Amino acid sequence: MTEVAGEVADGLIVHPFNNPRFLRNEALPAVQRGLALADRQREDFTLQINAIVITGEDDKQFTAARNAVRGLLGFYASTPAYLPPMAAMGFEELQPELNRLSKAGDWEAMGERIDDEFIAAFTTSGHPGDIAAALLARYGDCADRLAIYAPYAAPDGMWRDIIADLKRLQEVLEQEAERDTDDVDRHRKVIQYMAQAIAKMRQNETALHDELQSLRKGLEHVNVIVSTQQEHSRSRGLVHVVDLQEVMSQTLSLTETSLSRTDIDVQVNLNDLPNITVDQYKLVQILTNLISNAADAIVQTRATRGRIRIEGETSSNHVKIHIHDTGEGIKPEALSRLFEHGFTTKKSGNGFGLHISALAARELGGSLAAESHGTGHGATFSLTLPRSGRSVTPQHVPRR
Repeated sequence: MTEVAGEVADGLIVHPFNNPRFLRNEALPAVQRGLALADRQREDFTLQINAIVITGEDDKQFTAARNAVRGLLGFYASTPAYLPPMAAMGFEELQPELNRLSKAGDWEAMGERIDDEFIAAFTTSGHPGDIAAALLARYGDCADRLAIYAPYAAPDGMWRDIIADLKRLQEVLEQEAERDTDDVDRHRKVIQYMAQAIAKMRQNETALHDELQSLRKGLEHVNVIVSTQQEHSRSRGLVHVVDLQEVMSQTLSLTETSLSRTDIDVQVNLNDLPNITVDQYKLVQILTNLISNAADAIVQTRATRGRIRIEGETSSNHVKIHIHDTGEGIKPEALSRLFEHGFTTKKSGNGFGLHISALAARELGGSLAAESHGTGHGATFSLTLPRSGRSVTPQHVPRR
């Protein structure tokens, strides 16, 4: 059916019960096959991804949202038709059990079978100020449009931080469109979609809250664009010469909400770094995630002030960007697992951001590393990139 959509439809609306591995390894290739049969181009097709979001302004709200989504995932996972995305993540053996429980009407037991690893695989979760960046890291290279699905009650102003980050993302897109003249039409189309979505969200904040109060009625899908171009799909990137100081400025603008949650002094010294050839979109993805994580680590210390220091290093063939933070640090036993899928040290983390950032760094021909002297000593993340960009085809990464 997905292949047929690629052949004859204007686009595809992806069900909320999805995960990036299933999208990249199965759904998107099927769309590409359909497009090829009809001799159509990827820009002729709009992919809207519905994303389940778990967020809250405090622990109580976050826990309530997580519990509501846990029950929803149990229901979705009990449906035989939804087995493929489960199999993509290694959860296929759970489906028959959940199906049996659904026939017995044991809804509570179904929710209990959904563990944290399953939730991380099928949702985007975090502080409201981090959701836009998390969505960017999760779906940024494959979505044209995104619909946020949040089947739980939420306070009136909770979505405002997310809206602010999405507006900053729009600014990044506008700057990129001005620079990439060969793709101006495509950028304009995306920016237009985003502007319309943001305007609609601002006009309907009150109505949105009313909808959230009724779980039975469900939540109206709010369309927000978090991805830019189809050229940034898994098989093709927009590679060009970039100014790393300018890229960092864009990234800091996008993460401003995360950085404003406490008094964080951000020091940037990339003056000596040369321009490099790279897929700028993936680079922003990685840096956004690293800076958001650094801000999270500082907030967790409950200190009144914190510092993030961003420094550059260069050699004949590579450049390095080091991001140091004064956050809570990383325990030695966690350091070796940081980039595993599903592993997280944060209460509201999903274990996906660092994993996908490491994969993106590898696709850029580079690497991502972490260093910490333990709890209370902060951490340093180092991104290494070749000076002349090269792309590596993404590989299937088995579930651990």
